[in-house]
Amino acid sequence: MFKRKNKRGRLAATKEMLWPSMGWGRYFKFLMAKLKRISISSTTESVASGLSFGWFISFNPMLGTHTFWMLGLAWVFNANFLAMMIASLVGNIWTFPFLLWTSLQVGEFIAMTLFGDTSLSFLQNIAWLQEMSWFREAGNNFILMLMGWPFIGGLLYAITYFPHYYLVKNVKEAYHKRKKEKHEARNQ
Repeated sequence: MFKRKNKRGRLAATKEMLWPSMGWGRYFKFLMAKLKRISISSTTESVASGLSFGWFISFNPMLGTHTFWMLGLAWVFNANFLAMMIASLVGNIWTFPFLLWTSLQVGEFIAMTLFGDTSLSFLQNIAWLQEMSWFREAGNNFILMLMGWPFIGGLLYAITYFPHYYLVKNVKEAYHKRKKEKHEARNQ
């Protein structure tokens, strides 16, 4: 009923996403209305997946890119973006040190398992990296965090998906039951 008569191609959709023809103010109002409609009508699986991906993204050491990661994951896995944004609040100024430390520890474990040490000596042989003295510590730790966050995040996704699923399912059932009771009370 509310779909386009002539479906827009990917290139046109990408162009519209980068620079909306309706203007930025109207575009943001449109997005907010669409987000509200999607979050109410989303499936339980979509919302549960969004909540779990929010936890997953919180362990990403590339601060400032979380929203882009969430947009990509929501598009690829059909997860609820709004739920993902809410759950990603697990990663905040108070919890990031712990989350990044955990990513580092998992990355060090993976490096020890795969390479036998955590120095990532194969990266030290790259000529332009040898000129950067800061790379030896900061860069090494960052790469270890990059190695660790998908594993710890994936584990958390697997652990939190089913509790989120049943939580969302119960909330939706209670909402529909209450709505039905109100409707029946009004008709009596």
